[in-house]
Amino acid sequence: AGSLATGLALPASEVTFTDHEGDTHTIYLPTVAATPGSDALYWVSANGATYVATAGQNTPDFTTLARGVPVPWIVHDPGYKVEIVASGFQLPVNIAFVPSPGSAPGDVLYYVSELYGRIQSVTNDGTVTEYAGGLINFTRTGAFPGSGEQGVTGLAVEAATGDVYASMLYDAGGPHYPKVVRFTSPDGGLTANSMTTILDMPGETQGQSHQISNLSFGPDGKLYVHNGDGFDASTAINLASFRGKVLRIETDGSPVVTNPFYDAGDGIAATDYVYSYGLRNPFGGAWRAADGLHYIVENGPSIDRFTQMVFGRNYLWTGSNSSMQNFALYNWSPATGPTNIAFVEPQTFAGSGFPAAVQGHSYVAESGPTWATGPQTRGKRIRRYVLDASGNLADGPLEFVEYVGTGKATVIALAAGPDGLYFSDFYKDLDFTGPTDPGSNILRVRYVGFADFTATNAQGPGPLLVSFQDASDVPGATQWDWDFGDGAVGSGPNPTHTYTVDGTYDVRLTVTGPGGVQIAEKGNFVRVGEEQFVALIGGSIPPTASDAAIASYLESAGYIVDVFDDESANRPNAQALAASHDVVIVSSTVLSSNIAGEFRTADVPLIFWESALLSAAREPLSTGGTVIGGQTSIDLIDTTHPLTQGMPLGTVPIAQSSAMSIAFAPFGAGVDVLATTVGSANEGAILFAEAGEPLLSGYVPVARRVFLPYEDSTFLAANATGQDLIVR
Repeated sequence: AGSLATGLALPASEVTFTDHEGDTHTIYLPTVAATPGSDALYWVSANGATYVATAGQNTPDFTTLARGVPVPWIVHDPGYKVEIVASGFQLPVNIAFVPSPGSAPGDVLYYVSELYGRIQSVTNDGTVTEYAGGLINFTRTGAFPGSGEQGVTGLAVEAATGDVYASMLYDAGGPHYPKVVRFTSPDGGLTANSMTTILDMPGETQGQSHQISNLSFGPDGKLYVHNGDGFDASTAINLASFRGKVLRIETDGSPVVTNPFYDAGDGIAATDYVYSYGLRNPFGGAWRAADGLHYIVENGPSIDRFTQMVFGRNYLWTGSNSSMQNFALYNWSPATGPTNIAFVEPQTFAGSGFPAAVQGHSYVAESGPTWATGPQTRGKRIRRYVLDASGNLADGPLEFVEYVGTGKATVIALAAGPDGLYFSDFYKDLDFTGPTDPGSNILRVRYVGFADFTATNAQGPGPLLVSFQDASDVPGATQWDWDFGDGAVGSGPNPTHTYTVDGTYDVRLTVTGPGGVQIAEKGNFVRVGEEQFVALIGGSIPPTASDAAIASYLESAGYIVDVFDDESANRPNAQALAASHDVVIVSSTVLSSNIAGEFRTADVPLIFWESALLSAAREPLSTGGTVIGGQTSIDLIDTTHPLTQGMPLGTVPIAQSSAMSIAFAPFGAGVDVLATTVGSANEGAILFAEAGEPLLSGYVPVARRVFLPYEDSTFLAANATGQDLIVR
């Protein structure tokens, strides 16, 4: 069990709940010091399903099947979320949606084929019911990868009748062979009451992997059947065999008379059913509305193939990797195990709620290595592919959904639904005993949009009237809540707000829509008051990565930053910079000889961490300095000073790993030593001197001088505390 609740208090409570299979479970959870109905949740898994309860009660009630609980999948494109919509499946291979589903909660929305002999119906409210079971008549065990990978696979729903068609292997006392069956239902598709074999293919030996698979109805109303080669490449180009083909059949199982090799004169045989051939393992396929054509993803030995199905074509699979390159729109090399393809398009469920920019794109499930643990470089993801008007690849693969968990889940089933892209994670992800455990899920990738905003007049002297504009893409948004950063809030898509106090302000917009809450927050978005100009002098133009990061950080804090090269011939002199900028920063990437002592009389605040500038002829805050390595913390000895106020006394980490510029004692009489290196009071880390304070050698600065412990690339390794020093 896990908890997202805060404010947990002991002792633990004993909680008993009953899962969807009627089993009782007892778990122990901390008592939650929160109010009922808060956002804090517990969730727990049992028998393959996930249950959720709101915290804030001593005995949370786990009676609600969880949807939208955290999942180990991420979406690379903004505005999408992945959520569980149904649970408790065993090896779900394919998803087939009802073409025109009803709107009632109990109406069937889609079907799921399970490899080991069951088809499940799932209603609009997520209820899972066994539609048909006991569909294979052989021992449902075996190795993964290996002999266990066979059973029920393809699934299709006939629009006119609602009948469900499935493909599977069967045992008639010898090697397993493929067949296609049709189911009818007396209760609106919830359960089946009859099963009829419409195409039997005895003698066509098939087993693990390379078996009968995808089923789909084409625009012509005919049923298209994918058939693997059964690990015998010669069958693929043998028109007398059903294997290694895409078959086209009528709904009663007879061959379509317009098939390319149909010949009624010699009797009905495998040849009459063939639509295209020369295929190895065409496991997935989908129809594209833009051209009315069928597209296939096919598994090869070490190279996989994405191709367009063409009437009568021989795809030339001969047993070699090179033959998988024939007629390919795209090849995966090395193989990634593409299992399914789906098109998101306006003609299918009005585009599944996806934005217009991705309509017409294809999505491919890549399963990767069988029964593998954790993320995989070759699979466990969904990628997006863009085809042009002719069906050629125009862009892709583009990363879309990726597994980031620590378990076994991968993506197998894939289908476009009314409200998103649905997929199965095939294996029980965690707490499994083996690959065939029940407990996998159907998940949905849903477009919920993203929050964003712009503003007019977001910078200037106060009082400053700022006009905000909602730039979000949240479908069906109903509420806009603004936090303007100065304690004031607002509502509506385009509010205005007046800032009266100088400063920089973070702005936060929360947009609520049917898909939940989307948030956009922009730091230092509004800048009220006079602009402040910073001159950053580094060792090169363009700046080093560290100097560029410093400039970016200062800009995000509201400063206008100009970056200069340290060579005097390449930049304005000290007096000119003092006249044009409010502060000068000297990085340790400079050559100290290029800066020398020219800022001694420049009336401008100077921040530096080049330890060589500490010498008496330059900026003598101390007698000199050096660089020490492996330092990640400083000792704060004065937290009353404005520069360090609010920071803790003692050892404070400022970087993950770094070198550090330090100053050697003795220090100037007017120098405030605010921090030293850890364990050494004679090594200054932060030095501060106001204008007019006596330093060494009789030098009195005409403006503020500050020494910080950065060194070369230290800022790149700095934590938030270390970075904050530069703007304090």
